Amino acid sequence: MLKSLISKWKSCKKYKTFSEMPDWLVAFFAISGFLIAGFYSYVLGKVVPEFRNSKQSSVESMGLARLASVCHLGCVGVHGMALWFYFLALQRNSS
Repeated sequence: MLKSLISKWKSCKKYKTFSEMPDWLVAFFAISGFLIAGFYSYVLGKVVPEFRNSKQSSVESMGLARLASVCHLGCVGVHGMALWFYFLALQRNSS
C-alpha cells in the first residue's frame, strides 16, 4: 500500500506556474494560507498584549516563561519571514 502511494505521488503531474494548476487546487492553497495566516494573527493578537502587560506587572516572576515567550514569538516571526521570502521567489519565478 505504501509503495503504491509513493508511486502515485511520484507520477503525479508537476505544475510550474499557478496558471497551469486547476482552479480548485489554487483555491485550496489560497484558503489554507488564509486560515494559517489568520490563526497566527489571532494568536499574536492574544499573546503579545498579555506578554506586554505581564512584563510590566511582575518582572522577577517571569524569568523562564518570558524567555520561552520571546523565543516562541521570534520563531513565529522567522517562520513568517521565510514564508514571505519563498512567496516572493515563487511569484518572481511564476511570472
